[in-house]
Amino acid sequence: MSPSAPKPAAAPTIAAAQAPLAANRTLVVSNAFAFTTKDTDPARGGVDFAADPFFHAVYDTLLTFAVGDTTTPKPLVAESYTSSPDAKTFTFTLRKDVKFSDGTPLKAADVAFSYNRLLNLHDTPVYLLEGVTGISAPDDYTFVLTTKDPNPAIPFIVTNPALGITNSAVLKAHGASDQPGADKTDTGEAYLQTASAGSGPYVMSGISTAQVEMKANPQYWGPSKPNFASVILRDVAAPTQLIEIQKATDAVVLSLSGDQAQTLNGNDKLTVNAFTSPNLTFVYTNVNPEVLPFGSNAHFISAVRYGLDYEALVKVAGAGAAQAPGVVPRQFFGALPPSSALKRDVAKAKSELQASGLTNPSVELSYQTSTTGLTEALAAKIQANLAEVGITISLNGQPSTIATTNYRAGKLQMGLFGWAPDYPDPNNYLAFMPGQLVGKRAGWLAEAAPAIADLGAKAGSTADLPTRGQLFRDVQNQLNEQSPIYPLLNAGQAVVTTKNLTNVAYSPVWYIDFAAIGSN
Repeated sequence: MSPSAPKPAAAPTIAAAQAPLAANRTLVVSNAFAFTTKDTDPARGGVDFAADPFFHAVYDTLLTFAVGDTTTPKPLVAESYTSSPDAKTFTFTLRKDVKFSDGTPLKAADVAFSYNRLLNLHDTPVYLLEGVTGISAPDDYTFVLTTKDPNPAIPFIVTNPALGITNSAVLKAHGASDQPGADKTDTGEAYLQTASAGSGPYVMSGISTAQVEMKANPQYWGPSKPNFASVILRDVAAPTQLIEIQKATDAVVLSLSGDQAQTLNGNDKLTVNAFTSPNLTFVYTNVNPEVLPFGSNAHFISAVRYGLDYEALVKVAGAGAAQAPGVVPRQFFGALPPSSALKRDVAKAKSELQASGLTNPSVELSYQTSTTGLTEALAAKIQANLAEVGITISLNGQPSTIATTNYRAGKLQMGLFGWAPDYPDPNNYLAFMPGQLVGKRAGWLAEAAPAIADLGAKAGSTADLPTRGQLFRDVQNQLNEQSPIYPLLNAGQAVVTTKNLTNVAYSPVWYIDFAAIGSN
């Protein structure tokens, strides 16, 4: 973090954050994360899942979801919206009573600034607005978004915390820009490491590499005021979370595995919500010959596909885990049925490797090291699986910041990574198509599989729901047959809270909503 950022007091233990009334109490939320300097600027770090609860608390979006629902976008800053029949023009009518935390009224120009800044910074969240050709504010309370191709997912996309609305006057005064070239001239990130500039129920009050502090926004415009005077989001390893939550009050932990959460089921002081996560764990081989010379060999790709023991990997992942039948999680529209999931076939894998012409190929598998040891265990199982086929895998665990940087740059021969949904719509998984975000990271360009690329584009732009759902199932079946990206599993996940807390609901978009949480 910036050396000028406000420094909070030493991180308290969970049990210390108690007071007699919720209005004077602090909610302490623990997650295993590694905050970067981008994770206080929604236009830069808004798709970093560990930071999303913070962004959701501080920056309002045009639309949102009711707590516990991800099927129907609801009004927030926008009181209503319309879509053109061709799903290319979306017009949002804004509320007139929304205020930023400094008391400034929020207007359509602030929305346009926030969206244009995200586009022109060209940072990680930019893909959310891919295909957007027009951003305009024809008057103070009307915002219009236009796209090149039909995109029925836009109402879902605008719920993402990266599209949180920022106070344009404040950010411009501190060097932020929404103009072309902002990726070279914008200095707004430095300011947002010291303060927040949103209209949400909380404002940032302090930050370090270990935690971010928020306090209730006295200017909050919404009908439901936050129940807790302050929130602390802490970086805590999962084993420590498991110990601390058992002696806590006003606390939430987010990083326990399914197996760890199971050990707490008999504790009458805790509420354990365990479920199969929509977060996808996948492995890929890089088909860029400059990274992996034989990676584009179709028979080698098939050898890996059929050499992986998917059922064994699910067992390694532990309680709550389930095999991913395709890239779209089973909780979302357009998912494949479990019967479509890939199955191991060692004989076929060996036959494919022989057909590849390769003899004992060696590949480096990179991944993020974890505090739970789960990623390492999965990597070791993949190494053992492929050794049985005749492929030698060397393991390269790296710290999160290094592994993620190399993964996003497309530099890894083989990678084991995860994808947390940015919005609960299958269009989010177009990123796995050739030529798209994850496809590019695997060196898989559109010209390598034009039929799949075209089918994916058709699925993403089709407005008719039944047709759209079938197109997504069709394209996932083709991915399962040809892609160098292999969906493995959706891991077990848990949100564990102290018993006194209410209305704690998991969201695949922002994890949890701090302001919605109440207390008995």
